[in-house]
Amino acid sequence: MTSLPFAELHAFCDGDAPHTGNPAAVVLLEGELDDETLAGIARSNNLSETAYLLADGEDHWQLRWFTPGAEVDFCGHATLAAGAWLLGNGRTAGDIARFSTRSGPMSVARSLLRSSSWYAPNPGPGIWWSMTAQRRSAPLSRICAY
Repeated sequence: MTSLPFAELHAFCDGDAPHTGNPAAVVLLEGELDDETLAGIARSNNLSETAYLLADGEDHWQLRWFTPGAEVDFCGHATLAAGAWLLGNGRTAGDIARFSTRSGPMSVARSLLRSSSWYAPNPGPGIWWSMTAQRRSAPLSRICAY
C-alpha cells in the first residue's frame, strides 16, 4: 500500500469561519499514477474536486482535477487551492505557482490569494494545512492510502 500526503482546503470562505467556502483536496504526487487510481482516490475523498500536483521540472507543476465521477478539464477553486498549498509551503521559486493542465498553462499569484479567505478543517490528530489572508501555517500532512 502506498500513501500520499494531501490537504483539504476551502476556498472563498467567510473570513476564518469554519465549514464555509468551497472545499477541494490537494494531493502531492511523487510520480505518475494511472487514471483509475486517481479516480479512486477522488471518490474516496468525496469532495467536489481533488487536485493532483506532480512536479514538472523546476518551479513548474502538472495539475489535474478529478471529481468523484470523472476527470474534468478545469476547476477554479481546486486550482486556487493547489496554488495556495504550493505558495504557502515554499514549493515555488517566487510569488507565482505555474501549472500545465489539459486546458493549457495556468498560474496562481500570491497576490490573488491575499484577496481570498481559506479554511482547512482540523478533524483530530492529523494537522491540515490552512491559509487566510493574514496567516499561513503547517505543511501538508494528512495521509491517504491506495
